[in-house]
Amino acid sequence: MPFSIKIMSEPIQSNPPKLFNRATIFFSTLFLSTFFGAILFSMNLATLNKKKEITGIILFAIIWNIICRYVFQTLEINNAILILLLSNLIGAVILTKFVWDYYFKEAISFTSRSILIPLVTIIVVYGLFFVLNKYY
Repeated sequence: MPFSIKIMSEPIQSNPPKLFNRATIFFSTLFLSTFFGAILFSMNLATLNKKKEITGIILFAIIWNIICRYVFQTLEINNAILILLLSNLIGAVILTKFVWDYYFKEAISFTSRSILIPLVTIIVVYGLFFVLNKYY
């Protein structure tokens, strides 16, 4: 009975890279901003030595925020929470689905980085908003 053996073109990594997973990037983007999610995504690219692509990711986040501001002003939507959540939700989907699939289209194995820094950042930012809103 014939059989075939597939030779792997790349050696198996004994220490897979530590990256922020899709969920961490998604929720950080949703609750903070597309720019913050782009920074986390850029940290993943830097870990994988894809530093040339970082500029494009950061530019996407900046341009996305400009586009969203223009669209919401044109539509005369003034609800700040709606604007923030809707633009961040769409930005999170773009980053974690389309951009992730583009840069990591080959299946890579990685270990997830701790969500501690993004989580603390979210808590601090919202804590500051709460304090500033309550006392000022």
